[in-house]
Amino acid sequence: MRYPPSHNKLILIGLMIGLIFAELDETVVSTAMPTIIHDLHGMALYGWVAGISMLAATSLCRSLVNWPI
Repeated sequence: MRYPPSHNKLILIGLMIGLIFAELDETVVSTAMPTIIHDLHGMALYGWVAGISMLAATSLCRSLVNWPI
């Protein structure tokens, strides 16, 4: 299926914005991770922090998808 050129530009812009926000989120989480692990008292919960971060991002994306355009 081919889209008009204007739709291709919108799709590309949307993908680029999504990539920027994903990288920004990863930067924030990786920067805050040592402090979070220190507050949780150990590396045993490292996987939980990453999982909860991904779960929060997924739920945020799900709520944004339901917005009317």
